[in-house]
Amino acid sequence: MFRKSLIALLGCLLCTASYAIQQFQIPTSDVGKSASTNSRKLMSQYRNLFARLSVFEARARQREERGISGESLRTKTADALRLTPEENRVLQEISTVLFNSVAELDAEAREVIRVERIQQTYRLQNGIDRIPHAPPILGTLQEAKDKLYLMAREHLRASIGDARFDEFELQLDALLKSHESLDYLHIGRVSK
Repeated sequence: MFRKSLIALLGCLLCTASYAIQQFQIPTSDVGKSASTNSRKLMSQYRNLFARLSVFEARARQREERGISGESLRTKTADALRLTPEENRVLQEISTVLFNSVAELDAEAREVIRVERIQQTYRLQNGIDRIPHAPPILGTLQEAKDKLYLMAREHLRASIGDARFDEFELQLDALLKSHESLDYLHIGRVSK
């Protein structure tokens, strides 16, 4: 039961930032102002990579709960990226640390959103009808998350070396282009 809740939570965490942007109508130019176009592309690629790793790990755990080996799901991304077992282990470790850090930032963002909703309800009940603006802290939290993804990327570069890392990024770009979105992963859906 706890693992299914954890799996559902992982799916929800991945959607928190986009929900905050939609809920509070954050202009995309406000999110990550300091990041260049290239940095945004890198952040997007690495968000997708780590989301993919997280989803496959969650599915592997679900399989193992049913007595089926989940190893093929754990190595699916590594196989697609042609990683060695050692490189895959490093990537999995970085992914775990990253998602723990992102979860903390997402928890802060959820609390800010919860408080903003309460305030918006009060404003509506008292006839103060206005479209809410995103609290500035949400932009700050998003920038912190973006930096975490870029730091994870740099840690991976340092771990596997520059030459191998360049090959890795070419393979990652090809992998993500073959799956333009993560819809095929059914993020957020927990199978029984």
